[in-house]
Amino acid sequence: GEMGRALVDGGDKLFVNFGTDWKNVVIPGLDLLSTRDAKVNIHPLSEVVALKIIDGLNPVGFNYKEWPNESARFGFIAEDVPDEVASEDHKAIRPDSILTALTKVVQSQQLHIKHLEDRLLFLESTNT
Repeated sequence: GEMGRALVDGGDKLFVNFGTDWKNVVIPGLDLLSTRDAKVNIHPLSEVVALKIIDGLNPVGFNYKEWPNESARFGFIAEDVPDEVASEDHKAIRPDSILTALTKVVQSQQLHIKHLEDRLLFLESTNT
């Protein structure tokens, strides 16, 4: 028979149980809880840690075993990602943590680019 479909309350986790005929699970309007009111020990993510996370990611193309003839997907292998962006069992990834690290790296690179542009303008102005 067909697997049942349900949301299962696992205490501190919500499990989505879906049949194998569902190729994708789409959750419109999914918002991640991010209010300061729900957080403790808030601290800036260092550039060093963010770069370590991004450098530790190996983007891959793949097909799911269940749908080998579908279009190729792109992503990461959970067992191979840094601990900071993996679930405890390394069977899933935390996309919000990857996005946070990526944001920090881009911000840092933009700052470095600005400093290099300023330096170049200064050098060009002194050589004329």
